[in-house]
Order: sequence, then C-alpha cells, then structure tokens
Amino acid sequence: MARPANTDAQATRKRLLDVAAPMLADHGDQGVSLRRVAKEGGVSLGTVQYHFGSKQKLLAACREEAFATIASVYAEHDL
Repeated sequence: MARPANTDAQATRKRLLDVAAPMLADHGDQGVSLRRVAKEGGVSLGTVQYHFGSKQKLLAACREEAFATIASVYAEHDL
C-alpha cells in the first residue's frame, strides 16, 4: 500500500510521539502497544513500525523528545 498523497512524514512522526508520550506516562511501557498508538494516532500499525521499528525504539524516541524539550527550556531561560 502506497503512502497517501500530501503526507508529511515528520508531522506524522511528531503526532505519534505526542500520542505515545502521555500514554506511556499514564500506563507505562507494559500498558501501551504499538497497535494502540497507531489507533490513537489515526494511522496504521505499519506506519508506527515504519517510523520507530519497535516499541523499544518508540520508547527511546519519546525519552529523547522529552529530554530535548527539557534542554530547550533550560537553554531558553538560561538555567
């Protein structure tokens, strides 16, 4: 199946991280499945697997995103 026209891969990846992060915070890694992330993100399971490969890589990407946000806040406020 081809990727739909006019899709933005970076926006899709960001949306999936935005969906997954609070789910992981609320339910932990054992309480979140890639299927659930896909459903909540409005994409197919294959799309989640394409962007992250595995649940462990999705978790790592969520951590990296969180740390980058924290670092940005510290830098912005010169902390």
